[in-house]
Amino acid sequence: MLQESLGFYREAQDFGSVVRLLCMVGDVSSALKIALETSDPQACFHLARYYEHNSNIRDAITYYSKSQRLHHAIRLAKENGFDQEVMTMSLQASK
Repeated sequence: MLQESLGFYREAQDFGSVVRLLCMVGDVSSALKIALETSDPQACFHLARYYEHNSNIRDAITYYSKSQRLHHAIRLAKENGFDQEVMTMSLQASK
């Protein structure tokens, strides 16, 4: 059933849903590969959420930024004392 769903999502080029499902089943390396190859904002967002949930804060910040969800990235950076990242992303957000 999962493989069938993944096939349909891939065919529809719904990379966000593909990454969400892959993270859900623990195939993070495949999810990362898809996010990197497609640069799809939803794919990057779901990967960031996975990383945040698993306390991989630096990668979560990176992928929130790639998904253009800078408020999430800035929030995480502030919560974890990454002042340089907060400054960099704040400047990006003001453009």
